[in-house]
This record gives sequence, C-alpha cells and structure tokens, in this order.
Amino acid sequence: APAASADVTEPTEAPTEAPTPEPTPIPGLLGDKYKEKFSDGDPIVTEPNTSETLADGTVRTLIYTYAGKEVAIELYRYQNGKQEYQIADLYVRNIEKLTTVYENDQGNAKTLPEFVNGTNTILAINSDYFSNNANGKGLIIRNGMLIRSNPCKYADLLVIYQDGTVRCFDCKKDVIDNEAILNSYPYHSFYFGPSLLDENGGAKTSFNSTLTPSNPRTAFGYYEPGHYAFVVVLGGRGMRDFEGRSLGDGKAPGMTLTELSQLCASFGMKAAYNFDGGGSSGMCWNRTIFGHNSRTTGDILAIVD
Repeated sequence: APAASADVTEPTEAPTEAPTPEPTPIPGLLGDKYKEKFSDGDPIVTEPNTSETLADGTVRTLIYTYAGKEVAIELYRYQNGKQEYQIADLYVRNIEKLTTVYENDQGNAKTLPEFVNGTNTILAINSDYFSNNANGKGLIIRNGMLIRSNPCKYADLLVIYQDGTVRCFDCKKDVIDNEAILNSYPYHSFYFGPSLLDENGGAKTSFNSTLTPSNPRTAFGYYEPGHYAFVVVLGGRGMRDFEGRSLGDGKAPGMTLTELSQLCASFGMKAAYNFDGGGSSGMCWNRTIFGHNSRTTGDILAIVD
C-alpha cells in the first residue's frame, strides 16, 4: 500500500527588516541642525550655574537655557578680573521668533522691564533707539514693516533678512541702496552701529563712530542663518531684578569698540553690530537685568516663543 501522505508546509520567504523611517525635515531656518538643543514638547528651562575656567583664566558660567520647538537659548556669563560680559547663543528656526518691540515716539520710550512685562519675551536686549533720531535718518524696518526709508550716509546699517541671513553695510565703503534692500525681503534693519567685523569676520581697528572709549556695550552677532548672539558688556552696574534689587556689584570697566570687535571675532562670528550702549545697555531674562539700562530706550530686540 502506498505510504500515507503527510501535510506539506509551503516554503515562506525569509522575513525582511522593516525599513527605518526617514526623519521628517523641520521646515524653516536651521532644519534639523542643532536639533539636540530644541524640545519636541513643552519648553524646557534650566538655570545650571555651572562654571569652568578657560585657558586664558576667564571663568565661563552657563546660567540659563531655554529649549522650545522653534527657539533654543544658552546664556553664558564671562568674568576675567573686573571685566564681565554675557553672551546668549540663540538658535532660531523661525525668523519671526527674533522680533522687535518698539515705540515710534521718543516720548513713549521705556526701560527693558517695561517693554518685556506682559509679553511672551524670553530674552531681550536694547537695540538702536531709532525714535531718538530727531533728523529721521536711515532705513528703519521692524518685523518686516517699513518705518522709514531715508539716506544712510552717517552710520553703518544692519539688515536681518527673512531667510535669516545678516549683512552689515559700511556707510563709508558700501553703496547703501534702500530700494535694493527693500526688494531683498528684509525683516529688520538698524541704523546705529558701527559694524564691528570686516567682510571676513575679522576684528576691525577703525570704526565709523566717535563712541570708541570704554563703555557698557550691547551688540548683535551673526554666525549663520538661524544662529545669532546677543552680547552685553557690563560697565558700572551689575545685575538686578525687575524690582530694582541688586544682584551684583557692577565694578566692570566696560569695553572700547576695539575690544568689543576683538571679542566678537574671537567667538567666530561672521558679522557683528554695535547697538546703543552706556546707560541704555542691558539684557533681560527671567525677570533679571544684566547691564546698566538706567535710561529708557525706544526699542528692544527680543526672542519670543
């Protein structure tokens, strides 16, 4: 008799590994670059206050961080002898997060806390105080809105474009064509200065300004589209809270424009621009003010989220 037939198992294909999904590109400035600095969920805020001593003896302290979906901030405090300054590393995926708050009328000028209170500002510095310019000079653009378009002959111009790029125009060397700038999608422009670095990111030795002696200083720095810096150099006043209580002794000497230029170059910035200093200079975050900021100003440059 023939052997009983057995069930035959049909051969199956060997399992294949599931394909790894491609990461979804993040639109806007930076894309996936520096993604470890951002948060996928709610914003994360820390105050590490961790310090290290650099090769030249400067003590660097990471005092504040912010990680959101479109904004990341690392705020450092530097101290070397009496010299003291703060630099905020800013990572922005959306140029609208780098905003300005301003008053067109000089009579409505405010202090940093007055500008910041009641807004979603995370960190801010004073900027160029354009409303104090009685002669209405220069090209002024704020948050993509044209405020003034007059000849730029007496001060360097800073332009931040909608694609995140930055250019400093030298009023003595460059042709500053307001119409051409307006046709190139600018988002902010500032008329004060001077610009602090040459076209190669090197330190300058001469400036289109007479405000060269040591002073409290405020500056804006540019590394690449979406990566910027706020710089404030202490001089004559320390830190305090929004209620005016002192958080530091404020014995720092400030910096000359040459020293500020060298500082920005040493950090590898591609462009840097000096804002209103002296009594206007200040940076605020988390209800804390670093710098003098003893007089009111007409505008601030801020990070919002």
